[in-house]
Amino acid sequence: MLVILDYSGNILYSSHFNFSEDFLKISPGEALNIYDFVGKSARQKLADRLIRIKEGLPMPPTEYKLINKNKAPAYIEVISKIATFNEQPAIFALIRDISVYHRREKQLITKIIHAEQSEHMRFARELHDELGPFLTGLKLYLEELDDPLVDRNRKSLLIEYLKKMSDEAVIKIRSVINNLMPKNLIELGLIPALEKIIERFTITGVIKITLNVNSYNLKTDSSLEFIIYRTVIELINNTIKHSGASEAVVVLSKSTLNIIVVYSDNGKGFDLKKCLSDNKGIGLATILDRVELVHGKYKFHSKPGKGIKFEFRFLIK
Repeated sequence: MLVILDYSGNILYSSHFNFSEDFLKISPGEALNIYDFVGKSARQKLADRLIRIKEGLPMPPTEYKLINKNKAPAYIEVISKIATFNEQPAIFALIRDISVYHRREKQLITKIIHAEQSEHMRFARELHDELGPFLTGLKLYLEELDDPLVDRNRKSLLIEYLKKMSDEAVIKIRSVINNLMPKNLIELGLIPALEKIIERFTITGVIKITLNVNSYNLKTDSSLEFIIYRTVIELINNTIKHSGASEAVVVLSKSTLNIIVVYSDNGKGFDLKKCLSDNKGIGLATILDRVELVHGKYKFHSKPGKGIKFEFRFLIK
């Protein structure tokens, strides 16, 4: 959409080509000012922009929120330059409607908040289920140990019980903490951490998991490594719990622009859309939301009885 303004912000001309909200459409003889559409909080930013453009200073593309009493807000991106209109100096503003991107961003943020709430609830359940019984047992043993009627032999036995339970409680705490931010990932990096977790799954004999690393010698940022690590673990968990697969393969590689993660198994497969819409794949939904948060892309393929294949691509920054 092209909008032509004078230096006071008066709209001299507008062409509305599929502009979804049609905010700046004007009729012949109608007098409108761009300030009528911009929220109060952005008016000073607009005024500063008009002054800089008038002075011939370069201005990068700028986003604005347009307000209209009769319609929902619209978000636009503006690129401006000085030109001549009806033999008078004017500002030519090329306007792009970016409302859909803002709506998607808001939806994504909402999904991420829900995912984080699910993570917090899971963490609370783990603390309750894993540590609750230990703390209750410790309390009972301490109360018995404090009883003056308990003989010396019984107290010695209680002390041994307390030592063992304390050691087990420390192990449980470390396990919960490791689920939040894996120690191996922090200390060793992505590839060794994946190797260790895959070894832990494979040693049970329930499933054979293969990790293939092709041309991956890039140290990327820790948040992306965490997302890749969590993605692989969640997919392995789903495979073991639900697929009936005997084998799974993880392939990690990089191209010039992307880090690529491919995960496949030979299980019974599933319908991803149905799984997400039925809220049966909460852990998987959380992973996909995180992938989208870092602007990652994914492809999914599955056929009944022929397993699944996920391909993730993360842009190298």
